[in-house]
Amino acid sequence: MLKRVFWIIFVICPLLMAASTGIIPNPQEIEFYDSSIELNNQINFVHIGYPENLAKGKEILSEALADIVDEHCEHSMSVILEKNDEFSIHDIKNEQLVEAYSLEISTDKIVIRAVSDKGLFYGLMSLSQLVKASAKGKLPTMKILDYPDMIQRGISDDFSRGQVSTMDNFEDILRFLAEYKQNIYMPYMEDLVQLDNYLDIGEGRGALSKQNIAEMQDIARSYFIDVIPIFQTLGHYENILSHPKYRKFAEFPGAASLNTIDEATDSFLFNMLDEVIPQFESEYFHMGCDESRDVGYGATKRLVEKIGTAQVHADHYMKVYNKLQSKGKKPMMYGDIILRHPEILDLIPKDIIIVDWHYRVNDHYPSIKKFKDAGFQFLVSPGLHNWRQSIPNFSNAWLNISKINYEGYLNGALGSINSSWGDYGGLNFRELNYLGYAFGAESSWNPDGMDGGSIRSRFIKQYYGSDSIKLESLFLIANQIPMNTDLRYIYANPFLTWKANSKYGKFSSQELIQNGKMVLKLTDELRETAMRNKDKLDYFSMGARIGIFTGRKIAFKHKLDFYTDNNYINKITPRIQRSLMDECDALIEEINSLVEDYRALWLRTNRPDNLDRLMSIFYQQSVFIHKAKTSIEMGQYRIDQALPSKWIAAKAYRKGENVPSAYFCKKFELENINDIRFAHVQLIANDAAEIYLNGKKVGLVAAAKSGSLLAVKRQVGVWDIADLLQEGENIIAVKAQAYKPGLPSCANVYFEYSFKGEKVRILSDRDWQACTIPRKDWQLGKGLWRKAIIVNDYPSQISMPMFDEGFPSQIEL
Repeated sequence: MLKRVFWIIFVICPLLMAASTGIIPNPQEIEFYDSSIELNNQINFVHIGYPENLAKGKEILSEALADIVDEHCEHSMSVILEKNDEFSIHDIKNEQLVEAYSLEISTDKIVIRAVSDKGLFYGLMSLSQLVKASAKGKLPTMKILDYPDMIQRGISDDFSRGQVSTMDNFEDILRFLAEYKQNIYMPYMEDLVQLDNYLDIGEGRGALSKQNIAEMQDIARSYFIDVIPIFQTLGHYENILSHPKYRKFAEFPGAASLNTIDEATDSFLFNMLDEVIPQFESEYFHMGCDESRDVGYGATKRLVEKIGTAQVHADHYMKVYNKLQSKGKKPMMYGDIILRHPEILDLIPKDIIIVDWHYRVNDHYPSIKKFKDAGFQFLVSPGLHNWRQSIPNFSNAWLNISKINYEGYLNGALGSINSSWGDYGGLNFRELNYLGYAFGAESSWNPDGMDGGSIRSRFIKQYYGSDSIKLESLFLIANQIPMNTDLRYIYANPFLTWKANSKYGKFSSQELIQNGKMVLKLTDELRETAMRNKDKLDYFSMGARIGIFTGRKIAFKHKLDFYTDNNYINKITPRIQRSLMDECDALIEEINSLVEDYRALWLRTNRPDNLDRLMSIFYQQSVFIHKAKTSIEMGQYRIDQALPSKWIAAKAYRKGENVPSAYFCKKFELENINDIRFAHVQLIANDAAEIYLNGKKVGLVAAAKSGSLLAVKRQVGVWDIADLLQEGENIIAVKAQAYKPGLPSCANVYFEYSFKGEKVRILSDRDWQACTIPRKDWQLGKGLWRKAIIVNDYPSQISMPMFDEGFPSQIEL
């Protein structure tokens, strides 16, 4: 804790005079004079040296002045834009000079000088920010000499897992970055690029068309922003590889990584690259390659045993590198796999730019020096801490962003890319990311002069046009919500009684509720004040409401546990029972309201694609709570909605041994099958499994556990098998195969059918038959079998399916 306090004091104290201007990021040098200039909303732009592409910069300045100066002025204010090849600053590199500018404000005119249009644009941005932060329509006379310390500054923006911006929202993001002198936008896309050769990739998910991408780049160009695509070329293929058509290209069924030694896979990847690469104008192309932890467990297992994981990865990197080089692109890639296998540093070309991402708040990031000493150019990449939350954790974000950016700067980093992620459907609205973007701008332009003590207040003044203490309080109190919850609790079924459910005691549900209510109170009061971007308050309100709902859900579970765990069930009077049922109704009502309002907020800035998948989680919460209410009404207070079927295996897992396939079967008798109204079978596997009924294949489940809600949903397979049932003996058979170490080949089967109005269940348990070496026609139960083994250490809790309401099991995060 003392180290963090020292860090904050060390970083925020310099250049307090510079911070008083309100500019973000802090300029390098400021000299104040002893007079002021009256602001005027009538601007006379004077061009010297033929500056171009400044329409957006002038527009931003004009809007800032119109917002500050209400009355029409008779005389205009002169703003001179001088593009001058002679403009120079001592001791900076040419790439810094391209973005450098001087801004001189005197009593009768304002002069911006730069060697480039980009420098002039940044001068206009500083002038616009001075205007927004001005007092009483005046600016002090001054001179600013400014340039960036880091060359590449920007964000990566994940829209592959949930929210896909409308084109207007893309422009809002790009404009904000430009106003804060950011010059890189990296869209993280995975499967969200429309491909002529693979029309079903990204289908129904909001994938960007060629026209969308061209329009995005046109907008970015007007703001002097380079759009560098992040298109995965090895890992994080779960959305594509969980699609039945493309499973054949996986390292193994259910993997999130490509099979790197298959020619057909190479052709598939390069066909995609042939379509994606030409659509982007940037000289850079980010080939992803992070978190490819599946490599070596399937198709490449023997090769990895022979030549090593590092070499297998490096060989694939070289194929992609050569492809990008042939298209005239400079490759970038994430560095996490290299850090796991540092031998790769000697196996790949030095002109690959490494993106070194770390999202933990550390005092030191040693990998920075590792990449530097190995001779690579590199970018540092902190995070916005917005993932798995309804409101970003601004405190952790600032510490992570400022610390890694400063250490990167000290070691000569090419730049900084601030990461925004949308894990598990992108619950976190990106409209709350802007303060985090400002953090990145502040600490990458002028790391020595960044001021963490004033950055939030400067941002509030710039973005909201107010210095209200209520806005400061809003950010501080809202930050307590991610301190007390995350998606594991927001999405969770509270009625699971396993020991692992003790996670609900980790956070204070009452603090969550109280902080959420305070945020709602502050947003209501702020809506009555004059401020810019007032509509963004709605996103704070939604984040708070999700926090309040989560707190109430957890508190309700604790209340039930109090009665059941302490043998007080007999103390539950009819009045208490009624109050418990009323709480269920209130939670369900809140869910319905949340869904309606969340949908409206989503559609303000995003395409409708992917929304229903996310909202289904909240509808499922409603079903969990409604089922609990029914139990309470029947006097049953010990509520367990855990999946009752067991994980079964044929052989225990032993470290270091190859994991054989497991085969299972279960025979059961049926009479009068015409009286069966429905029959559903559910299959979950580690890592892949296929299921048969009476010798006929029903389906296969193979999807990676990942941050993609689409892939998570595909981990659970459900089929209607009523037409496959037969009079007399029936046989369910399953083949399962594990690839990654830690668990045996295992499966979980839940079969439910309705017979004469009664539900009948057949569940995987120790009475199932199992083997590792099948006989012919094993799907029909033939062969030598023994009893299945129960696997008790499957790492995730799973809710029981609720087929009546249309929900399969939910795998808890």
